[in-house]
Amino acid sequence: MIDELNNAISDYQVKWDTLVGKCNDKAFFNSLKPVAVGWKVADKLTFDQLSAELHDLSDKVVDVWMNGRWIAKFHLKDAN
Repeated sequence: MIDELNNAISDYQVKWDTLVGKCNDKAFFNSLKPVAVGWKVADKLTFDQLSAELHDLSDKVVDVWMNGRWIAKFHLKDAN
């Protein structure tokens, strides 16, 4: 699971860098630092399975029902 997330984040970073390269105010956009990652799943079972994988790697977990869907936040134990 973590490898999949890291790969997705790397792919996103390439897209972000491409976008920043097209902007006029590169310094501003280069100064922004990502603080969160999100993804959508097809159903509650998949949400529960992925949440369970991340739960053991986390020291803080928050989930809430909002706007007709579950949203979860995981703070990973090894994150700075």
